[in-house]
Amino acid sequence: MTRRRQKGMTLIEVLVAMAILATLAASVLVMTGQSAQIIVASEERLLARIVADNAMVLTLARQSALEEGFGQDEVELGGRAWKTAKTIARIGVDGLYRIEIAVSLGDSTQVLTRVSTLAGGVR
Repeated sequence: MTRRRQKGMTLIEVLVAMAILATLAASVLVMTGQSAQIIVASEERLLARIVADNAMVLTLARQSALEEGFGQDEVELGGRAWKTAKTIARIGVDGLYRIEIAVSLGDSTQVLTRVSTLAGGVR
């Protein structure tokens, strides 16, 4: 009995190769989806930081004296509604206040960024 020389690939080899390619394609799809989610989250954090910085600048550029307390405001930036929560508290030094601004997206309770500084109470 003589052996014939094999030409091409067997069905099993083709199926194994297809399974490997399908696994690689699925992995690439998952990685692409995760990358898109990371990009969206990064954009949200960047815009939240801009909103927080703008709110802090407006607070520090005031013409009147700082008042202790808590306040909320809504701002639109980048086609989205942002909620800012500002807390002003007096610290142990005369005339010095701690200002903290937290920013969340829309009706979400998750704080995306928080900024704080110390400022004098009277200009």
